[in-house]
Amino acid sequence: MNLAAIDELRGALETGFAANINLLLATYTRINAAAAFKKYRPRVEIKVTINNATGYKRAFPAEGIIRFARWHFSVTFTVVTETEGPQASPLHGQMVARVRGYASSAAQSSWTDITYFPYHYIAEALRDTGSPSTVKPQEGLEQTSLTFVGQVGVRESAWA
Repeated sequence: MNLAAIDELRGALETGFAANINLLLATYTRINAAAAFKKYRPRVEIKVTINNATGYKRAFPAEGIIRFARWHFSVTFTVVTETEGPQASPLHGQMVARVRGYASSAAQSSWTDITYFPYHYIAEALRDTGSPSTVKPQEGLEQTSLTFVGQVGVRESAWA
């Protein structure tokens, strides 16, 4: 078993989400963010926070250990677009809708996606906790942060 890959929950989720969001635009996580990324618009920034273990465990009798196998997490997808130009407002709304649509099926997609979620899966449908939106005219941008919570689990095949 590759414990380092199994225990790197935040990176696994951010990488999987970024690969699957499929918006044909710049997507950034803590893993691929360059110093200049804030210049790119439109974009989606992805930030995952790992919370407490759920209590779901996996026993390894031969080794005499028990390991946690599921954790709660939250993910924020921040959509950033320009406020200038004829497509500014419709584009922002379309991007927010696409992110929300992706989030509604992210769990089900992860169950069979061993390419971008090789060791993990999203164990339950993501729950929307809110999506505050701001317009920053001095910076020329509109921003909406869509936050969801869920559970991430370790695939049984990852323990092999």
